[in-house]
Amino acid sequence: MNRRGCKILLLLSLSWGAAHAQAPQQVLTDTADYCAELELQVDQAMTHAATAPTQEVRTLYDDGETMCRNGEIKGGIVRLRRALVALRRNPAN
Repeated sequence: MNRRGCKILLLLSLSWGAAHAQAPQQVLTDTADYCAELELQVDQAMTHAATAPTQEVRTLYDDGETMCRNGEIKGGIVRLRRALVALRRNPAN
């Protein structure tokens, strides 16, 4: 292969690599399955807590569970995550 052919091949491989390197991977967690997984995690955390959960945690859990079951996945996930964070922040909940 001549020198010009090598340059063209190099440029093509670099441009192909750059184009594919710029495509970020996304992890999508806004699913009903993830809602169910979070519900289970919060439920288990409340069950194993040293004391009864606070009203805030209970409300976040109840609202999140209802929203997930009604197809409001993003809102349900937000509330369930907040409940889980509150439980982990204060295990005495």
